[in-house]
Amino acid sequence: MSVSCSNEGCDEVLSESDVKHREIELCRFKTTTCDDCGKKMPHHKYGAHDCVLRRDVDEMKKDLAEMKVTQHEMMNEMREGMQRITIAIEKLEKSSQNVAMNVVNSMNSDMVVIGGLDLEDKVLSSVERFNFFNQTWKPLAELKIGRYSAAAVVFAKQILVCGGFISDSSDATDSIEVLDLSVHPPTWQEFAVNLPIKVADHQCVVYGNRLLIIGGKKTKKRKSLDVIYELLLVPPYSSKLLCHMKKKRIYHGVELFDDKVLIAGGQETGNDVEIFDITRNECVEMPPLPSPLWGMATVRRDDTMLLIGGYDNEENTSNEIIEYDFKSGQSKVLMVMEKDGVDWFAVHSSNTLVVISVGDTDAMDCFNFLSYSWKQLPSATQTRLFACAVVVNNSECQNSESQFFCCCG
Repeated sequence: MSVSCSNEGCDEVLSESDVKHREIELCRFKTTTCDDCGKKMPHHKYGAHDCVLRRDVDEMKKDLAEMKVTQHEMMNEMREGMQRITIAIEKLEKSSQNVAMNVVNSMNSDMVVIGGLDLEDKVLSSVERFNFFNQTWKPLAELKIGRYSAAAVVFAKQILVCGGFISDSSDATDSIEVLDLSVHPPTWQEFAVNLPIKVADHQCVVYGNRLLIIGGKKTKKRKSLDVIYELLLVPPYSSKLLCHMKKKRIYHGVELFDDKVLIAGGQETGNDVEIFDITRNECVEMPPLPSPLWGMATVRRDDTMLLIGGYDNEENTSNEIIEYDFKSGQSKVLMVMEKDGVDWFAVHSSNTLVVISVGDTDAMDCFNFLSYSWKQLPSATQTRLFACAVVVNNSECQNSESQFFCCCG
């Protein structure tokens, strides 16, 4: 009989005859008690425990005291010992700060879902917010005009929802709606200017005070675009065409890395990847993805892009998370998710990845990179397709609650 390991945080499933041995001897999540302070913790965290580090420091001090060497050699050994002590203390302080910061960042985030399409292809203007601290959903002000297949970004304490399709029109819109987070209560308003083109199924990033509009299409039936436009988000709100990409792209992934934009996949592009150099206004080809991919969610994590879910050329759904290194162009399957979906969007903050999949059963799951484990979160009250996401920290707005934004488009 197959049974699950009973240690908290462990997902291993073993035969009944093996599970006891693993729980007590082999499992990295088994409970370990510190002999000095009596604190209980998972075994894999014991090596970074304060008492263990303190014993290491004490042992180094003892070693220095027992050495019988000349005065010159003793001084050198003492210097090296002090350096090791300093490094150990710095690591301990940094580890404590990182853990505290991760907790603060996670609790300081909300997720807001905006507009989109319901399962009956109705265009939605409704907006709802998920609070990570109390794990509840709450309705917010509605969009002035419902839209889907849009793109959203954060700029100067504002959420900008750009382009997309509205109502049953076959043409994309060039309008921009903005939610000012410094105003309470925030309401959606028309932005000062429109996009330089009517576009949907595109991607946008903010670089300084400039909005970059990447790929997309102008109508539902029209083929994809290979253009990258720029819109200045401050007066005089000028716009211009920056360059043409190597490939035409829709349903592609885009992430900003300093002054470069990594652009991957797409419905008509297969597994092609390229980088747009903002300072030089040119695109450079990169090593391809492991396989063709489009319609996936993407997030940036350190120097990598994570590509989550999506479809292949035969429109088979994927439940893989692919990690693509921005600097080397190397890629690999980071993990395989347990759940399947037909539409994905995701957000990443600190060491937490939140993935939302729409399918037979809507699911919102949170992955913690520190414990390397998944946790299911309550689903939104409204099913929505074609979503994108942005993150807003509490310190960036005057409202009493931070906001973690997710807009369906």
